Amino acid sequence: MQQWQTNWEKFVEVVANYCSDNIDDDQLTEKFSGNKIIWSGSIRNVELGQETANGIAMDMPDVKIRLLDGRLLVANYIFLLIEPSKLQAWNNFSPGQKVTFKAKLRKPNSIFPEVQVSVNSNDPEAVLMLGTEDAQPVS
Repeated sequence: MQQWQTNWEKFVEVVANYCSDNIDDDQLTEKFSGNKIIWSGSIRNVELGQETANGIAMDMPDVKIRLLDGRLLVANYIFLLIEPSKLQAWNNFSPGQKVTFKAKLRKPNSIFPEVQVSVNSNDPEAVLMLGTEDAQPVS
């Protein structure tokens, strides 16, 4: 595994470096999708038993990096998509609890890239958005 796969802060640094090289969202997605990660964060919200997407909203360590174009890359959140067969593994977790988890960065399967730096023209901030699959707590 590469260091960014086990270290959230390093991951954000790598993304920032790619953004500074003017890589587009599709290329960014291609670099990361399919890779396994093991990171730690605190549970913000448990959204299990939903009709649509089952998952865990995670607060991640807050990382802010100024990009070469002046935007501020902000990364502090990830939503873990939980497969129906893995729901039971998450039943005993609650908001505020710190957890180490493993997942796979999701390959694109919709019109939205799964790894993307979003640009809001009114605010010089870039928000890192990620998609995951097969998320499980690490024992």
